[in-house]
Amino acid sequence: MWPSVAEPPKALRGKVIRVLMTIRADGRVDDVKFEPVLSGKFADRLKETMQSYRFRPALSPTGVPIDGTYVYSLTF
Repeated sequence: MWPSVAEPPKALRGKVIRVLMTIRADGRVDDVKFEPVLSGKFADRLKETMQSYRFRPALSPTGVPIDGTYVYSLTF
């Protein structure tokens, strides 16, 4: 489930934000980046929320968990 943000900044309404997450081999989010770059309290809260997510890690061809990336688009 993606974060429920009641009041995104007016400048973001109707805009698409691309979220790039780096996922560690243990399924934890290592890094979150936004395109275009977001800043301020809203961006901090959104990043903090997304860093709390846990994923099933990517697997190598031999089935060993490996680091991976996940890309998602948000529209406010």
